[in-house]
Amino acid sequence: MANLANSCGSLNPENITASSTANRREFWAAESERIGTNWRSLISLLFEIVERLRASSSSCATCGGTTCLNPDFCALCRDADDRKARDAASRSVDPSLWRRIPEHIPHNWDEMSLEALMAHFERARRGHGAPQTTVEALMFAMRSGAKALSEPSNQRRLKELSEAQLHEVCARLQKFKSNIARAWTQAEIEGWSPFGRS
Repeated sequence: MANLANSCGSLNPENITASSTANRREFWAAESERIGTNWRSLISLLFEIVERLRASSSSCATCGGTTCLNPDFCALCRDADDRKARDAASRSVDPSLWRRIPEHIPHNWDEMSLEALMAHFERARRGHGAPQTTVEALMFAMRSGAKALSEPSNQRRLKELSEAQLHEVCARLQKFKSNIARAWTQAEIEGWSPFGRS
């Protein structure tokens, strides 16, 4: 600071009194201009840094992102573009696999009635059950007790559960902690029609 103050001569901050605020402003304006820390210099330095970073960063030639979000996909695209440029044979999936009906769709789906097809998909879905978020939403609603069963949204959630998920809900209802909700008794759960026996 002493060297800085000596270089400015009469604008030395030690010579500035408390009543000379204008002198302080004058000193720091001149000093920031001299050493290149005024706002204009700082902003131009910032733009220069950004331009250098932009020029040095390698953006993905395929997707154009500075950081490629899906490098595997971009690599496959570059590979396909290279093969096309060389007139090489493209890699493809055996067309017989395209024509095969997925296993979860019945082979005679085009002969089935809409109701039968919907029943087939419902059975398949029931085997897997509802998403875990549906189970958690039901558990949250059940904190208020058996009255939650009368709400249509909870009845819908119950219908979506698989048998394994129903047993999970039964077990979790009996393990409610007292600071969350009252735990259900075995009798309450057995009296609850969708569960019957847990």
